[in-house]
Amino acid sequence: MNNTALKNKVIRTLLDIVPHLEIAHHIPGRIRLRISSSGIESLLGMDLASHVNQIPGILDVRVNALALSAIVEYDPERLDPKLWEALAGLKDRPEQTKDVVARLLALWQ
Repeated sequence: MNNTALKNKVIRTLLDIVPHLEIAHHIPGRIRLRISSSGIESLLGMDLASHVNQIPGILDVRVNALALSAIVEYDPERLDPKLWEALAGLKDRPEQTKDVVARLLALWQ
């Protein structure tokens, strides 16, 4: 898979799971996401951690299906903490998708 295809797949995966996520706790460098039960069903058969780990600045991803949560550790110098808020906010503001996708793509540059 070429670099552009990989970026697009990772971003598409993020956009697909956004409706199933809620930020439970966030400090720069570490975010805990609550996953809805419908999100767990959507994630079955998908290795979320391997997709998210492809994003520049991600240090570690741990998914706990039993607790319906995921913890993402990242470099806040590389990945703007406000990008997480914007990504999670797409549920309520889908018109901002284009801007968020552009910000995600810029991480690879």
